[in-house]
Amino acid sequence: MAGYSEPSFLLFSMEHMAAIGVLCLSILLLFILRRRWSVSSKYERLFALTLLVMEVFYHVWMIVTGRWGFSDSLPLELCSISLLVAIVLLWTGNRHLYDFIFFAGIGGALQAMATPVLDVGFPHFRYFHFFYTHIGIIITALYFTWMKEYRPTFIGII
Repeated sequence: MAGYSEPSFLLFSMEHMAAIGVLCLSILLLFILRRRWSVSSKYERLFALTLLVMEVFYHVWMIVTGRWGFSDSLPLELCSISLLVAIVLLWTGNRHLYDFIFFAGIGGALQAMATPVLDVGFPHFRYFHFFYTHIGIIITALYFTWMKEYRPTFIGII
């Protein structure tokens, strides 16, 4: 489309602060509802599926726009690995995966939320993908902590 330019992302802009606000609100609601809300495994799997679909769409978008490459598109970064582990954790409930999501997932995703590396901003698909998946990693870890009562272990740090 002639004349179209992708929106740029600005650190600590209104769009960035809105995403951080959504994260804070999500955490607060999860904490408040932790004793009143019982979620079945079908909703855990639905959430896992939405995270997976977002990641698949992201890779399709990169291929279509010519941005996909082996050097920077394989899921080898901490948050990419954490996202895949979070999806499997939501699907299976495997306690061994929880420690990784709790320590590496929360730490990596919080860092990414605070200082995102994005070349496009709101309302671009990549903006929504980036913040949805990083919020999803954090919410998954806190969900299993507060709702399912999983607890991190010392061995999990290793």
